[in-house]
Amino acid sequence: MTISNTTIDQIRKRGAIKSEEITQFAIQCYEGGIISKSKAELAFQINELIPEDKNTAAWSTLFVKIISDYLLQDLSSPGEVDCSECNWLLKEIQEHKAPNANQKKLVHYLKIHTSPFPVELEELLK
Repeated sequence: MTISNTTIDQIRKRGAIKSEEITQFAIQCYEGGIISKSKAELAFQINELIPEDKNTAAWSTLFVKIISDYLLQDLSSPGEVDCSECNWLLKEIQEHKAPNANQKKLVHYLKIHTSPFPVELEELLK
Protein backbone atom coordinates (compact mmCIF):
# COMPACT_ATOMS: atom_id res chain seq x y z
CA MET A 1 0.00 0.00 0.00
CA THR A 2 1.21 3.47 -0.81
CA ILE A 3 -0.34 6.79 -0.01
CA SER A 4 -2.48 7.35 -3.10
CA ASN A 5 -5.05 9.94 -4.06
CA THR A 6 -7.69 7.49 -2.82
CA THR A 7 -5.98 7.30 0.58
CA ILE A 8 -5.71 11.10 0.70
CA ASP A 9 -9.45 11.32 -0.02
CA GLN A 10 -10.16 8.83 2.79
CA ILE A 11 -8.03 10.83 5.23
CA ARG A 12 -9.88 13.99 4.15
CA LYS A 13 -13.30 12.35 4.71
CA ARG A 14 -12.30 10.86 8.09
CA GLY A 15 -10.37 13.92 9.18
CA ALA A 16 -7.81 11.51 10.61
CA ILE A 17 -4.96 9.26 9.57
CA LYS A 18 -4.89 5.62 10.62
CA SER A 19 -1.82 4.08 12.23
CA GLU A 20 -1.30 1.71 9.29
CA GLU A 21 -1.39 4.70 6.90
CA ILE A 22 1.26 6.43 9.02
CA THR A 23 3.44 3.31 8.86
CA GLN A 24 3.00 2.94 5.10
CA PHE A 25 3.72 6.60 4.49
CA ALA A 26 6.93 6.33 6.53
CA ILE A 27 8.00 3.29 4.49
CA GLN A 28 7.13 5.08 1.25
CA CYS A 29 9.03 8.24 2.24
CA TYR A 30 12.22 6.48 3.33
CA GLU A 31 12.23 3.89 0.55
CA GLY A 32 15.15 5.51 -1.29
CA GLY A 33 16.96 6.64 1.84
CA ILE A 34 16.55 10.39 1.27
CA ILE A 35 13.27 12.29 1.52
CA SER A 36 12.24 13.81 -1.80
CA LYS A 37 10.64 17.22 -2.15
CA SER A 38 7.42 15.59 -3.39
CA LYS A 39 7.21 13.41 -0.26
CA ALA A 40 7.85 16.41 1.98
CA GLU A 41 5.12 18.35 0.18
CA LEU A 42 2.77 15.37 0.52
CA ALA A 43 3.46 15.34 4.27
CA PHE A 44 2.32 18.98 4.43
CA GLN A 45 -0.78 18.10 2.41
CA ILE A 46 -1.69 15.22 4.74
CA ASN A 47 -0.95 17.32 7.82
CA GLU A 48 -3.41 19.96 6.63
CA LEU A 49 -6.18 17.34 6.44
CA ILE A 50 -5.88 16.37 10.10
CA PRO A 51 -7.69 18.68 12.54
CA GLU A 52 -5.81 19.57 15.73
CA ASP A 53 -8.23 17.52 17.85
CA LYS A 54 -7.55 14.37 15.77
CA ASN A 55 -3.78 14.78 15.61
CA THR A 56 -1.84 11.82 17.02
CA ALA A 57 1.63 11.61 18.52
CA ALA A 58 2.61 9.11 15.82
CA TRP A 59 1.62 11.45 13.00
CA SER A 60 3.17 14.49 14.68
CA THR A 61 6.47 12.64 15.16
CA LEU A 62 6.52 11.38 11.58
CA PHE A 63 5.64 14.80 10.13
CA VAL A 64 8.49 16.48 12.03
CA LYS A 65 10.91 13.69 11.08
CA ILE A 66 10.05 13.74 7.37
CA ILE A 67 10.32 17.50 6.98
CA SER A 68 13.41 17.89 9.16
CA ASP A 69 15.14 15.02 7.35
CA TYR A 70 14.25 16.59 3.99
CA LEU A 71 15.77 19.89 5.12
CA LEU A 72 18.75 18.67 7.14
CA GLN A 73 19.89 15.53 5.33
CA ASP A 74 20.21 16.98 1.86
CA LEU A 75 23.52 16.96 0.02
CA SER A 76 23.79 20.71 -0.61
CA SER A 77 23.51 21.96 3.00
CA PRO A 78 23.53 19.03 5.44
CA GLY A 79 22.68 19.97 9.01
CA GLU A 80 21.38 23.42 8.18
CA VAL A 81 18.38 25.16 6.65
CA ASP A 82 19.75 27.21 3.78
CA CYS A 83 18.00 30.21 2.20
CA SER A 84 16.12 28.25 -0.47
CA GLU A 85 15.01 25.63 2.07
CA CYS A 86 13.86 28.35 4.45
CA ASN A 87 11.84 29.99 1.66
CA TRP A 88 10.33 26.61 0.72
CA LEU A 89 9.40 25.91 4.36
CA LEU A 90 7.81 29.32 4.85
CA LYS A 91 5.80 28.88 1.63
CA GLU A 92 4.60 25.42 2.68
CA ILE A 93 3.58 26.63 6.15
CA GLN A 94 1.74 29.63 4.72
CA GLU A 95 -0.08 27.45 2.19
CA HIS A 96 -1.11 24.84 4.76
CA LYS A 97 -2.99 26.40 7.68
CA ALA A 98 -0.10 28.43 8.98
CA PRO A 99 1.20 27.47 11.53
CA ASN A 100 -0.49 24.53 13.25
CA ALA A 101 0.81 22.51 16.22
CA ASN A 102 2.84 20.07 14.12
CA GLN A 103 4.41 22.90 12.13
CA LYS A 104 5.37 24.66 15.37
CA LYS A 105 6.92 21.42 16.69
CA LEU A 106 8.88 21.20 13.46
CA VAL A 107 10.21 24.76 13.79
CA HIS A 108 11.14 24.13 17.46
CA TYR A 109 12.95 20.96 16.40
CA LEU A 110 14.83 22.85 13.69
CA LYS A 111 15.82 25.58 16.16
CA ILE A 112 17.40 22.98 18.42
CA HIS A 113 19.09 20.99 15.65
CA THR A 114 20.37 23.68 13.24
CA SER A 115 23.01 26.32 13.45
CA PRO A 116 22.60 28.96 12.39
CA PHE A 117 18.83 29.02 12.78
CA PRO A 118 17.19 31.17 10.08
CA VAL A 119 15.93 34.41 11.55
CA GLU A 120 12.95 34.25 9.16
CA LEU A 121 11.64 31.25 11.10
CA GLU A 122 11.83 32.97 14.51
CA GLU A 123 8.41 34.58 14.02
CA LEU A 124 6.79 31.14 13.83
CA LEU A 125 7.94 30.35 17.36
CA LYS A 126 5.78 33.07 18.89
